[in-house]
Amino acid sequence: MIKRLLVASLLVTTIINAQESVIPEVGEDISSADTSITNDFVTTDTSMTDEMTTNNMTEEYVNSTESTNSTPSLYVDTVGYTITNGDTLFASPMARFEVNGVDEQSGLQSVLVSVDGSEYSLYKHPISFSEEGEHTLNYQFVDRVGNISYSKTFSLTLDATAPRIVDLVLSPISYRTAGIEYIGPNTEFSFTTYDDLTGVGFVEYSTNSQDMIRFNTNTTFASLGYTNTGAFRFSYQATDMVSNVSLMKSRVLVVDGAAPTVSVFAKAIEVDGIRYISSKDKITVEAFDIDTKVAKMFYAINDGEFVEYNDNIGIYLKQSGEYTIHAKATDVVGNESVAVEYKVVVDMLAPTGDAIYIGTIRSSEYDPTKEEEETVTEEPMVTEEVVAEEPMVTEDVVAEEPVVTEEVTAEEPVVTEE
Repeated sequence: MIKRLLVASLLVTTIINAQESVIPEVGEDISSADTSITNDFVTTDTSMTDEMTTNNMTEEYVNSTESTNSTPSLYVDTVGYTITNGDTLFASPMARFEVNGVDEQSGLQSVLVSVDGSEYSLYKHPISFSEEGEHTLNYQFVDRVGNISYSKTFSLTLDATAPRIVDLVLSPISYRTAGIEYIGPNTEFSFTTYDDLTGVGFVEYSTNSQDMIRFNTNTTFASLGYTNTGAFRFSYQATDMVSNVSLMKSRVLVVDGAAPTVSVFAKAIEVDGIRYISSKDKITVEAFDIDTKVAKMFYAINDGEFVEYNDNIGIYLKQSGEYTIHAKATDVVGNESVAVEYKVVVDMLAPTGDAIYIGTIRSSEYDPTKEEEETVTEEPMVTEEVVAEEPMVTEDVVAEEPVVTEEVTAEEPVVTEE
């Protein structure tokens, strides 16, 4: 009776806790190991087996790897420690490989392995790889009566490089001033990432060191509860399809939750609460933002659509009538103000008027003499003022001359009597 040797092999990817077993380095001599190897040698974690690399979601990802720069919407939520792309098996440094065999007659005695072309040695522990690149694992089985199976080869490519997060993408972009980075509550964030081999699996983010959140699609900071002005730390990292995790990045962001303040004015005349301007008067829109700066201003006339306001041009209303101007503004981080209202009336009507008949003056009441007398009475008043000054000067002069005359006359009569 010819004894037939049936040898079956099974290569499984499994994750082993480092505290449970000591995993030999590649090429270690294990000839003195215990030869009683069974299928129960290592407990396989069925959640991290090759089955993960053959499902539809993974195949969908593999077919989309033509562009390594992908957007978050293309990420596949199937991440393990191995992934198959065509005929190539990619593995993480965290992946462990075990070799299991069975013999249906005399029983399996030992398993021999050769890693990356090294000499065959006795297999006793799952095998791991640490150097990025291509690796091979050759293995043979020996039964208890000395029969040796043919050598088989298992190949893989180790992906030991974590993905790179190129940048945090903000829309609208943040505003930086004096070392502070401002965003608005309605600012959306996403990420640009890159992975050389297996592709990005997913991105996670956290605010103020809270639990990480899996990123799925563009998200606003308002949806995270950041609506009021204040600062927080935003952290994020990426994981590739074989579970390599990038270094954590973080940025301090300040929310600008205040919209600009808007005002509208013109050189108007107010009568009974109504503003009046001419068609030549300019209507001006101004806006101010307390935290960042104003990006754009808009206005609408009556029920028209909003258009961007240009201060160099202003607003001119060329036809008479009543108008309602609505104006609003946005700041550089996307906050939009509530529209303010300005009502005005364009007055293009010139004043009107006529000369009117108010009565006649009767001829009997008209006396030219009275007009002349009235004229004469005015002139002497001016003359009297002038003459009043001149006599005063004359009196002073005359007052001195009589004194001299009296002294001369008093001497002459005395000479005549003698």
